[in-house]
Amino acid sequence: MERMAVPPGFARDVKLRGKEEIRFAPGMFDHTKPDYFTCIIAITLDDERELAAADLQDFLEKYYGGLSLADQAERFTAEIGFFDPFTDGRHITLHVEASQHRVPATKANGVILLVSPSAKDSEIWTNLRQIGRSAEANLALPK
Repeated sequence: MERMAVPPGFARDVKLRGKEEIRFAPGMFDHTKPDYFTCIIAITLDDERELAAADLQDFLEKYYGGLSLADQAERFTAEIGFFDPFTDGRHITLHVEASQHRVPATKANGVILLVSPSAKDSEIWTNLRQIGRSAEANLALPK
């Protein structure tokens, strides 16, 4: 589950204002699952007027358009050669996925770093990315 303000940071040109809560299906982020990219989004709007189809179309285009661009523009990957200082000193390659986020309530920046020597297609990375998305949502929440 994620909660965030509307408009979200990745789609600031969304005209609607309020809050959203997203509930993800168990396979939301696993393209091999039948419920891949399946979710429920509940939005509580600050505006009391009823929405027209054009309002929803505008929201969906800007929301998903912004989400697609945000993922590309604010994410970085790296590989770092590292010597394990905690066990036997062996050389390991750390895979890193980093994302940068504005924290609207404070106008500060937040950074989420996902780090593991495991293969990027492993279950560990699936779990890391899910935890990372949750952390990103927490950064975006107005305080």
